[in-house]
This record gives sequence, structure tokens and C-alpha cells, in this order.
Amino acid sequence: MDVELRHLRYFVAVAEELHFGRAAVRLVVSQPALSRQIRELERELDAELFSRTSRQVRLTRAGEILLEEARVTLIQADRTLEAARRAGRGELGQLAIGYLGSVASGILPPLVQAYRARRPDVGLLFYEVLDDKQLAAIADRHLDVGFVRSPGSHGGVRIEAIQQEPLAAVLPEEHPLAGQERISLGALADESFILWPRYLSAAVYDDIIAACRQHGFSPRIVIEAAGAAATLGLVAAALGVSVLVYSYRNPRPVGVTLVPIENLSSTLYMAWRDDNRSPVLPDFVEIARAVASRQENELP
Repeated sequence: MDVELRHLRYFVAVAEELHFGRAAVRLVVSQPALSRQIRELERELDAELFSRTSRQVRLTRAGEILLEEARVTLIQADRTLEAARRAGRGELGQLAIGYLGSVASGILPPLVQAYRARRPDVGLLFYEVLDDKQLAAIADRHLDVGFVRSPGSHGGVRIEAIQQEPLAAVLPEEHPLAGQERISLGALADESFILWPRYLSAAVYDDIIAACRQHGFSPRIVIEAAGAAATLGLVAAALGVSVLVYSYRNPRPVGVTLVPIENLSSTLYMAWRDDNRSPVLPDFVEIARAVASRQENELP
């Protein structure tokens, strides 16, 4: 069996959901068929991609590496196919946009709305990609523009800080601190923490760890959760607390309260190639700056 794009799309869905049932619903396929495709992929690669128990699905190290590369491969494949479709329809202009999950809850919706008002005929392709892979994809011209929190350094890529967003304590609704307007990070010193694996967002992870130490404690991390959805669900189940950017308050997660933390924020960066000659990119950059500034002024 040769590995096909279908196998990669199925794998990415399971890796992002960490649940075969939810991934099957997302892909509109049966769960047995999805499980069979994943087993075929594992046999072809001669590697176990998921560690499965009756209660939990987790990525193995091989799975983590494949997820990063598969996302980039699918970006290029989707972009190639979409370019051919648009050329066949006689449409002009498109942008491939990289983003993080926190951006989808923050700047992205109002930005897309404002950009659509000015450029309604431009095709927008969205890809959720980790910081380093996103910047590499921009450098290699697979993405036109992206939003990251770890700026890094890639030749030819311009990186501009566009927004400071508060970091917030993610607390169960019944937590004693849930009713506060703002708290000190030190108030969480005795809590059990749920954080993401560092490789998912090293800059924010390191900032949180460093800030905790400045407040005289090292966070006791009891669970690593790959993704905000999993983190919010685990906090709602009162298995610990977490720290996420404040934008995750919208839409308000069930069973969870986000309380801004004093003097703790995350920088959002926009990245693109200076030599990108796309005629539709300058408007996007200009509108992104304006939306980010307006949104930052409305944050607590």
C-alpha cells in the first residue's frame, strides 16, 4: 500500500481530536473504517502512531513527528489543488494563512470579516500549524502569511509583533478564585496544573514557567494536554487549572472561567515574506494591524 493523502488527512483528524469517534464524525466516515485506515498507515510506516487504551488515545513520538510533517504536506497539496480549481473558474487571487488555535478564538474572525468586506473575491485558505513549521512554510512559500507566538528566525521572513494579549488562569467554575476580576499568578502556587507539551508552543510555555518561578514556585504539572479543547475539558472536570491566552473566553467554555493574570501576557506576531508579490497580501497585512490594535484596546 502506498500512503495517500487520504491516510494523512485521517491521521491528522485523529491526532487533533485524540478520539477516534470524534475524528470519524469530523471526517464523515464510520469509526471502523477510520480505525482500519490508521492501522494500514501504521503497517505501511512500520511504526505505532498512537498509544491506545480503553480511556485514552495519545500520540507516540513517531506520531508527533508525522503530525508536524503531514500538516505541511497537506498545506501544499490543498494549495496545489485549489490553485488549479480557481484557475479553471477564472478567479484571481488567494492567500494561504497559517494560524494557531488561540488565533482562531481571537483576532482571526474579525480580521477575516474586515478583509472580506474589502476583498470579497479573494480565496482564503486556512491551516492550523505550529509556530516553527508555520514560519518554515512561509519561508518556503507554502504559506503567504501566518500568526505565531514564538517568533524564531527564518531567512526572508518578516516578523512583526501586532498584539499583546493577557494570559488568563483557566479555572473550574466552582473554584474560589473564579469570581475575581484579575488575580496574581502566585495565587495558583498550590494548584495542580494542566499544560500542553512544550513543543506545541515553547515561547508561551517558557514564559509561564519563568513567571511562576518569579512568584516563588514551580508549577506542579499533573497532566499534559495537546490542545486547548482538551485542556478546557480537563479543567471543567476539576482535574487541575491551566493558563491560556484570554481569547479562549469566546465562546465561553462550559464549566470553566477565565480570569486575567496580573502582568502576564503573550505577544502575537504576524509573519510574511517581504518579497511576496501577491497583490492581495498588502491589504491583509494592513487590516490585520488595524484589527489587532482595536482588539488589544478592548482587552482588560
